[in-house]
Amino acid sequence: MKQKNSGLNKFEKKRNELWMLYKAAHERYQSEVIGNRKLYNRYVKDFLNNHTYTDCVNAAGMNEHKKNYHIMEELLTIRKDLVQKYFAKKKLCESDYSIMHHEFNTTPPFPNSEESITLDSFPTAFTSKPDFQCCFNSMQIRLITHSANAVHLFFPDVSEAEVKSLFTCCLKYPLKSACNRRIAFFFDALCEYKLISARWQHVIDKNGLILSSAKNVLLNSSKLSTALNEAKQNDGCIYRTIELHIQRIVANGEYKVQI
Repeated sequence: MKQKNSGLNKFEKKRNELWMLYKAAHERYQSEVIGNRKLYNRYVKDFLNNHTYTDCVNAAGMNEHKKNYHIMEELLTIRKDLVQKYFAKKKLCESDYSIMHHEFNTTPPFPNSEESITLDSFPTAFTSKPDFQCCFNSMQIRLITHSANAVHLFFPDVSEAEVKSLFTCCLKYPLKSACNRRIAFFFDALCEYKLISARWQHVIDKNGLILSSAKNVLLNSSKLSTALNEAKQNDGCIYRTIELHIQRIVANGEYKVQI
């Protein structure tokens, strides 16, 4: 009987996550936009950045959060009319949320209204290419460069300038992978220690940063995901070596991606 109730609680938690995101967005709107007269686009960007990730470790939970996150992204960026209509209330109860979400799902935005908003209104926040959300110091860049060359991530070896350009997504030419599995494992380890965004596969894909080891084609999210799965199924000592290098990088910096 207890197991059944526990399962129901987990289901309820998943079902309520979207409502909790609405509630958090309302509270921040009341505090920042109405209370402190913060610019709306700054409010939206900060809210989304603060809710990008989840502590769920299973695929179902991560997919649920991803779905809810993008619902909020669309609501806040495209339906400012609904945000202003409902978030202007001092309190947002669950019935208000249900009505607001139903209206969001069933009514189009008003294209000629001053309250209507599109993604074009936020060129720096939403239309620019994604980045790693990292902030490495000079020592960390030096250590990453040394690590990449020591475990032969790229061919040929890379310089500190190239590594810095890689993590700021401004490479003139993509780097060539020496081993896709090592590349994927290395970046995933950086992510595990919260040094880069959890969307690192998407960042590499959309910015065209790395060429595949097999062919001169850019690594996309799908290839990186496959390479990572293959790496995690392999208990080779090279992956332990990579982890040790990452730990040294972590020890030489204070910045971590905020969740």
